Amino acid sequence: MENTLARRVVAEFIGTFLLLVAAGHVFSTAGILRLYPNGTNAAATLGVINGVDKTAEALAVGITLAVMVVLFGAISGGHFNPMVSLAAMLFRGLTPAEFASYAVAQIAGGIGGVITAQYIRSGLPNGIVVGKAGMGNTWDYVSEFIATLALVAAVHGTIRAGRANLVPLALGGWVVVSVASLPQGFGNTAIAVANFFTGKAAPNFGSIALFIGVEIVAALGAWVVVSYLYPEDKSAPAATYTTF
Repeated sequence: MENTLARRVVAEFIGTFLLLVAAGHVFSTAGILRLYPNGTNAAATLGVINGVDKTAEALAVGITLAVMVVLFGAISGGHFNPMVSLAAMLFRGLTPAEFASYAVAQIAGGIGGVITAQYIRSGLPNGIVVGKAGMGNTWDYVSEFIATLALVAAVHGTIRAGRANLVPLALGGWVVVSVASLPQGFGNTAIAVANFFTGKAAPNFGSIALFIGVEIVAALGAWVVVSYLYPEDKSAPAATYTTF
């Protein structure tokens, strides 16, 4: 399979986007501290003045990077950083034109990831809202879409790349990231549905149906992305692995 420049650029964009979705809450919460420099309860709830949560942030970002390299490394090299791509050009691993394409995709993916993370987390505790007011519920569904798409792509992209032995790393790693970084990061219909029955109020079946619909669309999106990036299936016969 030829890894065309178009496929490589798409891989770099998606990988950088998801990396910044995982890391973007750092930027979102920084805005809260600027608005509330004395450290309010809301800021404490967000974890921005609790040093322990720096470890969680580091793990979320580091694990995301590892998962993205597992998923996309065989296509683009898994740079997700213009400086890594610059070094690759200097080592003659990329032409100047390829470097420029990588850098544009990485910067665009980074900007998109940060903006998405900020809006996903726009519904903050104690009525404090940053970004688009009143969009918290809507962006819960957006975060569920991202969690599901990335989870399905991580599993099947890794398999189609001929790396089925790394599926547990990719799958488990992304679950850690989605739980840590996304307000609604189930990526699993059984968990999402069960969650609606854990509260004191009766479950909202309209919301359940919408969540399931979002997850179905995300799974279809993952199928499209993985099919495009890995048109050649390098996986072993299904009977030779039992990873999930």
